[in-house]
Amino acid sequence: MEALSRMISALVLNGRVSGYSIGPIGGGSMNISHLFFVDDSLFFCEANRNQVQVLKALLLCFEASSGLKVNLDKSKMVPVRSVQNLRQLANTLECKMASLPMTYLGLPLGAASRAASIWDIVIEKVERCLAGWKRMNLSKGERITLIKNTLSNLPTIANAKDISVEEVRVIAGGQIQWNINFSWAANDWEMDSIEALLSLLYSLQNKN
Repeated sequence: MEALSRMISALVLNGRVSGYSIGPIGGGSMNISHLFFVDDSLFFCEANRNQVQVLKALLLCFEASSGLKVNLDKSKMVPVRSVQNLRQLANTLECKMASLPMTYLGLPLGAASRAASIWDIVIEKVERCLAGWKRMNLSKGERITLIKNTLSNLPTIANAKDISVEEVRVIAGGQIQWNINFSWAANDWEMDSIEALLSLLYSLQNKN
């Protein structure tokens, strides 16, 4: 995927694909043209036929040179705001159409992050992960080792970097609960790590 990343970056540098600019106008902005998640990819361009044709040519070139299959039929074109010629652009790329908000890689995308309902799917995934931990047959020593490794990282992910374990741990009814406030809004690609962290913490029982 490094080769594909370099190819799309070259197109942006030469002005053939614009990407998507985020940040304050006039300084400090960042241009994002693509994001890769294992075998899944996101590409950003303007809603015009020329850029879509360039993107398609890039993907076909990458397919021919790498031997990897680019399945455009399973790809989706997702507009940001209103795009009048979306169907025409999708036909050019020979892909399907979708719209925001949507679910991407099992997580909500494009919805208001403060809406409680959009996090239901995240909660369900964490609950399933917790259920899996309950079925795991780890020895006490193995469980303690995992817990120690995780707890050692709490200062770097907590909202206050000098926070102690005691400040985020609550014992109620013989059960340990964790009150962790992350210092950033989690990204899609971080959710698996966060699920693993929460699963590990809530698998610990208060046994002195």
